Amino acid sequence: LDDLQSKFDAVAAVEGFRAAAGKVNGADLQAVALMLELLGTQKHLLYDLNAATSLFALSLEADQLLHTQTLSQATFEADGEILGDDDQLIFHSVDVRLKQAAILLEKCEDDKAMEVFEDLLSGQSGNESDEFRPWVLIHRTTYWLNRNEMYELKPHAMEAALSDVEECLKMTSVEVDEEEDEEAEALRKAARLIALLRSMHVLTQTKQQLGMLPTEEDQARNSASLAEIKTLFPKHEAVLQLEVDALTSSGDPDGALQLLEDFARKHPQGKDGLLEVTLVLLRASIVTARAFMILQSPNVGQLQLADAQGSFKEAEMLYAAAMKADPSAIEVAAQFAQLKNAIGDYDDAVQLLQNALPISRSRVEVQELCQMLIMNSAQGRAYKEFFKITNMNE
Repeated sequence: LDDLQSKFDAVAAVEGFRAAAGKVNGADLQAVALMLELLGTQKHLLYDLNAATSLFALSLEADQLLHTQTLSQATFEADGEILGDDDQLIFHSVDVRLKQAAILLEKCEDDKAMEVFEDLLSGQSGNESDEFRPWVLIHRTTYWLNRNEMYELKPHAMEAALSDVEECLKMTSVEVDEEEDEEAEALRKAARLIALLRSMHVLTQTKQQLGMLPTEEDQARNSASLAEIKTLFPKHEAVLQLEVDALTSSGDPDGALQLLEDFARKHPQGKDGLLEVTLVLLRASIVTARAFMILQSPNVGQLQLADAQGSFKEAEMLYAAAMKADPSAIEVAAQFAQLKNAIGDYDDAVQLLQNALPISRSRVEVQELCQMLIMNSAQGRAYKEFFKITNMNE
């Protein structure tokens, strides 16, 4: 991608592509569409939203030309129906349009994003297959949960998001089509996995952000979702994270640590790359939770305090190691800052958040980091003022 980008001028490519597009055939045109989408995705990740928008539009134009060629070259039966289908082409177009919607949400152009979702769900764009609808519904949940410039959610955002999740789960039920091919089955299971994860996210994190606690019904639903995820994808990384969170939240950090160690032994490839950072982060969160559990116990003596301090120290070392392994991981900096805040190192927390802001990947991340930065800065100033007044009184 870096090599392609160095040779690729998105602005100049618009005229050049349109001039040559009519002379490009089948497989080459499909490759061009995919290349444009990849470059657009890269620009999006680099937060060059205007370039990403242009590249995605070009990719869709290539898809449309390919679709036109497919129709003109198709063999017709006596009743006029086309032999064969272009579901793969349609799915690529849907995928690109969903990426366009994500950019619109990033730019707070929510109404335009909703127009994209409604157009795709209505079938007016040639997307008439239920095979693609679950993915559109999953992405539309990001519309409901997208915060505005004032960091506010839409009215009834949680209910609307859960409604889309429910419809997606109905459409991806095993009973929908027992004779589906392997590709369709993989697509359905993947959509169902994300819907289940989104449901758990809404019932836990979104509720907490709204100042609400999960109900017993929510907890039962989350448990059922986790059980199904384990059945669908028993080796998926998300399963490990969810099980670790469940054990830690239930007051069993030692069990969570054992689960993590068992996983690391069975997956030695986790010593490298993204999985390594994930495992380190999970261990750090477990160790931190264990330290707080010790401090909150009714009988805390010197041994318990020393144990908790040792856990905090281990967590700091783990976060530092994760940041060294992946300096661009916003999640590491945010969790490390939360630990620093919890143990009263407000200046260090502020520094971590300030360092993370320039590498933020989205408006939501900037909002969340700024919120944490304001809170830590205020707490740090209050702590210093309190310490100063206390010393004066002494």
